[in-house]
Amino acid sequence: MPLPPTLKGKFATAVETINGEHPIFFLDKLGERQAFERAGTRLYGALLSKYDAYGSFTAGPSRDDLEHVREEEYRHCTLLQADIAQLGGDPTTVTPSANLQATAAHGVQQVVVVPSSLP
Repeated sequence: MPLPPTLKGKFATAVETINGEHPIFFLDKLGERQAFERAGTRLYGALLSKYDAYGSFTAGPSRDDLEHVREEEYRHCTLLQADIAQLGGDPTTVTPSANLQATAAHGVQQVVVVPSSLP
């Protein structure tokens, strides 16, 4: 995992590491969760596109329900982004655990995004 981009962040990380703390691992896990929330935001955005193209189904979610969940996922993602930055990390860095999360979510996104052959 790369060091924080600022000199202040690098210094804080060095001090915490010397003191026996492991902020890099914590930032890695925050990055993983941020990737999860980002994937959720994209997934619900794709579901909204499918909803607009094909409509819903019996007992299926309403468009408002899908929008609500997408907005919650987005808020979670931006909250984690702010937390990572506040801890001296770079929220745009793809951490090792975030990379794993993105790989795991890729298949689910493909199922929703790939055009269906159904009418």
